[in-house]
Amino acid sequence: LLLLLLLVTYYNLLLLLLTKYPHLLLYFLTHLTFSRCDELVQYARERRVKLLIDAEHHCFQPAIDNFVLALQRKHNQDFPYIYQTFQCYKKEALELLALDKERALRENWKFAAKLVRGAYMEYERDEAIKHGYPDPIHRSLDMTHATYNKAVDMLLNSPDVSVLIATHNQASVIHGIWGMIERGIPPDTERIAFAQLYGDDQQSLIVTVADNRCIFLSLYHFYSFLLIPPFCFYCCFNFSSSN
Repeated sequence: LLLLLLLVTYYNLLLLLLTKYPHLLLYFLTHLTFSRCDELVQYARERRVKLLIDAEHHCFQPAIDNFVLALQRKHNQDFPYIYQTFQCYKKEALELLALDKERALRENWKFAAKLVRGAYMEYERDEAIKHGYPDPIHRSLDMTHATYNKAVDMLLNSPDVSVLIATHNQASVIHGIWGMIERGIPPDTERIAFAQLYGDDQQSLIVTVADNRCIFLSLYHFYSFLLIPPFCFYCCFNFSSSN
């Protein structure tokens, strides 16, 4: 009975403290989240596994970016274990990409980026109207395509940067391939890879049997990844390597 009374008292005091000082709860949850992420990265590092941290809604993204930046600063000193995701349908994508790339160069750690177009266009526009802030999404699909290809070029021009070209868009895949050829980058360069979702390739004109470009790219010795939902396993194909 005494133990129960102490627990209730402790709970009430904690609740009162958090109600009066909500920033303490935020600090506690932030510290807990980072600690758990840090443990996960350490586990991956011991097995030399790369982690791709996805992007989310515009309102959450600054917090995610800060977490990823802290993890990259700590763990990407000698090898690109942590990849930040950049959504190229956002107007600020190229600016943020250039800023993070320059920061990594200045602070002397390995920058790694996963490039996507984005998946929340309607939601983001509705939220912008609802809360009265500027629409963060490009006005047209062509502007998104152009931003994506410029982002690919920016990273291909940086020899110390790792990039995952995550797209089902055939033109962007070809743009990445030709970009590597024009710059004399060998296809089996580990710092550059391609990725698609398995079973979500409706545009594929290169490979129809596998419903994906991964096998095609691998046959020509490019690193390629296949995300298999709903289990979210990444399968790496590269027939030029025993890895």
